[in-house]
Amino acid sequence: EMPFLESLYRRFRSEGFAVLAVSIDKGSDKAVKSFVDEYQLSFPVLLDTDEQVERLYPAFSVPVTYVIDKAGLVVARVDGAKNWSSQETIDSIEYLLRRG
Repeated sequence: EMPFLESLYRRFRSEGFAVLAVSIDKGSDKAVKSFVDEYQLSFPVLLDTDEQVERLYPAFSVPVTYVIDKAGLVVARVDGAKNWSSQETIDSIEYLLRRG
């Protein structure tokens, strides 16, 4: 998923689109950094070392994605993997960006 999210981020970031990844991995932060470097991710990837995000946004599957609009409201939750390169996804992002 991350390469597709990176592509969306690069395409729409000038229009206000943001991606924020939060790793709930319990291991070393070196593995996360290695992953970020391998996929050349340019959006922020945070570590939930104190499990605060995991408590606020419980994940019953990994990955889980929350889509948050410009007003800060959760407008969608996607459990599991998704095809982020689909036209439906692109249309939805464009709609949310226009809705502002």
